[in-house]
Amino acid sequence: MKYLNIITALTVSGLLVSGCSKPSPEELLAEAKLQLSQGQDKQAIITLKNAIVEDSRQLEARLLLAKIYLSNGDGLSAVKELKRSSSLGAKEPIIAGLMVEALFMAQEFQSLIDYVDELMPATREAQQSEFLFYQAFSYLELGKLEAAKRLIQRAPALPDSEYSLATEYIFALVNDEKETLEKLGERIISVDSVFADALWLVGKVSYIQADYAMSVQALSRFEQQRPQFLPAAFLLAKALMQSGNVEGAGQKVDVLLAANPDEPVTNLLAATLAFQTKKYDKAFEYATKTIQISGNNAQSQLIAGLSAYFTGDIESAFYYLDPIESLLSEGHVAKRVYLATLVKLQKTDKAFKFLSSEDMQDEHTSVLLDRTGLQLIVSGDANRGQQLLEKSRSLNELASDGYYQGIAKLLTGDEDGLQILKNLVTANPNDLFAKLSIASVLISEGQFEEAEQYLAAVENAEFATDQTTQVAWQLNAKIARATGTPDQVATAYKNMLTRFPANVEANLFFAFEALKSNDGQAAMPFVEKILSDNPANQQAVLFGVVALQQMGETDKVLPFLQKARTSQPDNETLQLMYAETLYRQGNAASAMTALDAMYANLKTLSKRYWQLNAEVTKQVKSIDAYLDALRQWGEAYPDDIAPLYRLAEFFLAARDFDKAKTLIDKALNMAPEDTAIQLQYADWQIETRQLNEARLTLAGMEVTDIFATAKLGLEGKLDYFAGRYDAALPKVAQFYADKPTIQYATLMRALLFKLNRKEDARSLLSKHLSENPDHNVIRILLANDLYEIDPQAAIDLFEASLTYSADNEVVLYSLASLALEHGQYDKATNYAAQLLALNKDNSKYLNLSGKALLNTDEDRLAVKRLKQAFELSKENVIYAMDYAEGLLKTGDKQAAIEVINGIGKPLPAFRNRLDSLIAQSQD
Repeated sequence: MKYLNIITALTVSGLLVSGCSKPSPEELLAEAKLQLSQGQDKQAIITLKNAIVEDSRQLEARLLLAKIYLSNGDGLSAVKELKRSSSLGAKEPIIAGLMVEALFMAQEFQSLIDYVDELMPATREAQQSEFLFYQAFSYLELGKLEAAKRLIQRAPALPDSEYSLATEYIFALVNDEKETLEKLGERIISVDSVFADALWLVGKVSYIQADYAMSVQALSRFEQQRPQFLPAAFLLAKALMQSGNVEGAGQKVDVLLAANPDEPVTNLLAATLAFQTKKYDKAFEYATKTIQISGNNAQSQLIAGLSAYFTGDIESAFYYLDPIESLLSEGHVAKRVYLATLVKLQKTDKAFKFLSSEDMQDEHTSVLLDRTGLQLIVSGDANRGQQLLEKSRSLNELASDGYYQGIAKLLTGDEDGLQILKNLVTANPNDLFAKLSIASVLISEGQFEEAEQYLAAVENAEFATDQTTQVAWQLNAKIARATGTPDQVATAYKNMLTRFPANVEANLFFAFEALKSNDGQAAMPFVEKILSDNPANQQAVLFGVVALQQMGETDKVLPFLQKARTSQPDNETLQLMYAETLYRQGNAASAMTALDAMYANLKTLSKRYWQLNAEVTKQVKSIDAYLDALRQWGEAYPDDIAPLYRLAEFFLAARDFDKAKTLIDKALNMAPEDTAIQLQYADWQIETRQLNEARLTLAGMEVTDIFATAKLGLEGKLDYFAGRYDAALPKVAQFYADKPTIQYATLMRALLFKLNRKEDARSLLSKHLSENPDHNVIRILLANDLYEIDPQAAIDLFEASLTYSADNEVVLYSLASLALEHGQYDKATNYAAQLLALNKDNSKYLNLSGKALLNTDEDRLAVKRLKQAFELSKENVIYAMDYAEGLLKTGDKQAAIEVINGIGKPLPAFRNRLDSLIAQSQD
């Protein structure tokens, strides 16, 4: 073998340096086969690709490449090569089996089902057992158990084989025959020659049913056949972990990490294993890496949060647990860890919400209740502090110490409580903080006069500080707001500013009063005073933006926000205000940059971030990026139906009704009474022509004013599809006037055309486009409508549309054709060239390019293009005549006669042109 390798290397080297410039496709194919026999798959792939570069019609090379991709678990690439092989003439019986396996591996399950259904009967029957298994398995993967069951029941009796055994396994699964399922699984694993996907089936099903030993057996064997199929490797690692084989799982995870260090699933597996073995530092490292790579998901956040807590990193523990707290089941250890982080970090608002709603009866909770209650009292929130201390007392009569008991008596309504606290103050009259606490409680109970006495005692105390005095004045202002006139409130805050000019509460008060009077100029000094000491105060920043707008200085808004956001880069609200302002002012690209920076730098992101991110992404990035943004939104907030609604909206517009229905069903399960989703469901019914069902859905809905117009629009759409055009028009027009969407502009056009009001339709599209210049679909639609009646206007519109989608082949073809028809030959040649750059083997594009070039000085190239089109589609009479015309123009009459004679008997529509060509060839 060593000498064979040397000879191979010398042979290849000789080809490169000898008189031959490079190997032929046939030589490259032979070399690839040799590399495969030596196990050099990667080198073989490169060699085969080189062979295809030399000759793109290399059928054998493509088939061999598809087989290598299949063996390496790359189903998508295999499908791609098999489709190209089919277009090159590969026989269906040869590629059908490979294509089915490739589609399955690529997880294109519905495509697999459709592909098998569309095969020729002879092909399907020849591999019936194999195709039945893969179709049934695909139904399983799609969650269509009943469909799998019906498919198997209706199939003809087939001879025993590995495939029929695996199909029986599926049938036992859908019938819930557990004993049969286990026996069949054992039989499949015991067959030495069983095919890989049968083992994959048994491995997955066994894992789901918690039979981890069998799952390990099946997946270990599967891995021997397809060692590079990552989903199976991941599942095997999880099965080893679940079966208690920590060492085996660790070895598998190490291998996966070495091969796929940036794969999210690999890192999550490593995090899970490290957490199970109490290696919390490692668990945190892998979990956070998972999040960095793929975004937030509940499992990685849970491991990161718990691991951080166990290593003493309380802030990180809160950061990762906070977004998933609502997903945790009652009694989950992470709920208690989360609560502990709230208390330790003094996040009293969240802690109160959590503790007041949770029903945990233990000493640990009592301590947390005490601590949080005291934190609330100290911060002046007596009512909520009272609630928590009362709850603590019901759990633990001893409470935590005497001080807590005294506070608890005061705030739980004990008639002696207030006197106890007053006695404490009498014993220590210099405890100004205690007096402020009493005053705060008295204000909350409406005892304003007594509260004022305590506040006066604080203000006049010998030991008063600026801090205690300022708090006392703020509480006095609170009393004024509860009991006084607006003038008295203003006087209280004015006095406060005399002594404390930077007091935030007072400055916000006067800024707000000025803004209510639409006097941004008067508001701005108060805003600037706050921001001089607190440049990131969100309320002041918001007031500043409104003030600038009222002053007519909108050009200063972005610099103003930029300064605020720079002062506190971790403040999501400020960053969002800046990004949204950029977007609303028409600078979507810069808004996208700001949002991307937030995603990279901020630990938590709100729903508003995801909403704005999706909106901006839709405008400035690809459709795939927009869909990904919506999916990320859904992963970050799984209880939010908004991303589901928008995804369904996209798939409805794209006419992918299966995906739209799946999303609508999911949203309806989450929020069955949500009007927007119900309307979307009715829209889906209309689009799928379930008109009676849609009518019932709409009739049963009670809508508020905000949805009334949308419902009316759907009723109009329903009338349209039912053929009631006169009834539909006013309903659709009303909805379109309220919400001029692309969909309803298109529907309005269709209605007007149906009513023979074509000029009105074109006027509507033109007006819509002037008001919505980014609606490129409408631009193209209007260009198509003007194609015959105003060709130059159509050309202008088509050309403008290329600004939005430069590679739109339909538009480029229309432009080239229009330009050719109206004598704009250079333009026609240019657009035809762009089409060929996108698809050089398209006979329609080649023929159009040839016809355009015939009108320039490029006769030789024109004939070459016409010949290529003719040879790709020899049955096309038009291409044949165009080619003949090109030959005649270049003087090659004999070749033209041969082409004409090969046309045979054409349709009458082509007779006159053919006679003219014959006459030209005989001149």
